[in-house]
Amino acid sequence: MKYAIAAGHEETARAAESILQEGGNAVDAAIAAFLMTWVCEPCMASAGGGGFAQIYTAERKSILLDFFCQTPRSKRIETREFFPIEVNFGDTQEHFHIGAASVAVPGSVAGLFALYDRFGQLPLELLFAPAIQAAKEGVAINRFQHLDFQLLSPILQHQEEGRQLFFQDGQLKPLGAIIKMPGLADYLEHLWREGARAFYDGEIATKIEAQQKLQGGYLRREDLLNYQVNWQTPSRVSFGDRVVLCNPAPHPGGQILRKTLRTFTQVSAKEANQSSLAQTLARVFIDSPKPQAPSPDQKHGSTTHFSIVDQWGNAISLTASNGEGSGYFIPDTDIQLNNMLGEAALLPNGFHTWPANTRLGSMMTPSMVVDSQGNLHLVTGSSGAGRIPYAIAQVIYHNQWRGVPLEEAVNGPRMHLAGQSLEIEPGFDLDSLHLPAPYQANLWSAPNLFFGGAHSVQVQPGALMAVPDRRRDGVVLQQNS
Repeated sequence: MKYAIAAGHEETARAAESILQEGGNAVDAAIAAFLMTWVCEPCMASAGGGGFAQIYTAERKSILLDFFCQTPRSKRIETREFFPIEVNFGDTQEHFHIGAASVAVPGSVAGLFALYDRFGQLPLELLFAPAIQAAKEGVAINRFQHLDFQLLSPILQHQEEGRQLFFQDGQLKPLGAIIKMPGLADYLEHLWREGARAFYDGEIATKIEAQQKLQGGYLRREDLLNYQVNWQTPSRVSFGDRVVLCNPAPHPGGQILRKTLRTFTQVSAKEANQSSLAQTLARVFIDSPKPQAPSPDQKHGSTTHFSIVDQWGNAISLTASNGEGSGYFIPDTDIQLNNMLGEAALLPNGFHTWPANTRLGSMMTPSMVVDSQGNLHLVTGSSGAGRIPYAIAQVIYHNQWRGVPLEEAVNGPRMHLAGQSLEIEPGFDLDSLHLPAPYQANLWSAPNLFFGGAHSVQVQPGALMAVPDRRRDGVVLQQNS
């Protein structure tokens, strides 16, 4: 059996692998993996968040599922709970806005069932089983998740449910401690039997509305009942002799990726060979059109990504986010709701300026690379907030244009332009780097999660190559026999 998985956590990858070994396809495996992220990557993904998935079938057909968060249908509330929380990153501090009024309509559950209805093969009970077992038995806190919990601890301790899950004796649970989610295990047991209506209608919807009304949030039952996923045709951009498939408008992530790749093509191979790699990348960043959003100083990005290719050649690239989390958990479920209405990056005109009942824009853009005959070459995507499309563009440039091995393309040094500061990971030859005014270089001392987490799979003749992004402790599982 041949398959490849690149994910952000070992348990996420194992859940996908168990389904592939049962004879499931890539989408079956992705459903199991996505559910597992709610357990082992709970600040990155959640039933209370949203995301995107791109599917490429063995028949060479591509489609993209938008299950990102939606704005509520009304802003008419008597009181509004919405406030900043300071997160200490060591060298800098950031403020994220949380509270009941930061919660947008979640899309994760609708997305999960939409994937299953269109592509699923194995019984739902089997796909839910790994996450249910992990939620019951618990998952040990690994290094990256512990770092994430530390960063977001002011949010996690906002409500009693968060304190019970992530804290012990008033202190954040240590590295290696087991986190159990019995409420989530029970809820998932109910969810696979009842379907998406068990989230968007019934008891859970009643609990969400009651909590929102009590605490000063916008969400109401009608917001949940009217949520819909969007099936879309991926946007296409030529890149040399390849075609890159990514998130279509109106989401800025795909637009920025397309524009950045076009700028790469304007730097000819001859010019690239005559200048240093650092100068070439710097020129691309400076020459690329600048987005209106997100805010360039957003450092964290609570997002996860995984890429999967199955034995038949079906592939899926899925990116999901819970924002930083609102601090509010749906009672008795261990599910934290998102804070997308508190993400400045998604609201370029300011907080509470969002149009009602509208899909929020996103920088997430799960991507594929194919050739002119439709042969799949690369499955990729990334976490990392505003750096997402730029991280993906660099992986594609190095691997598909320069022809370097995927390991180097994913884990080699990256750059990112934040305002007028060109952020540079160590490893570049900077002797010939010359930046025009007013741009300045800021050299980092080590690779950092700031630059994304592009867990990727390359499809090679007769073999699959999965590569994790070590910046975010990625994990791969693959088999080529």
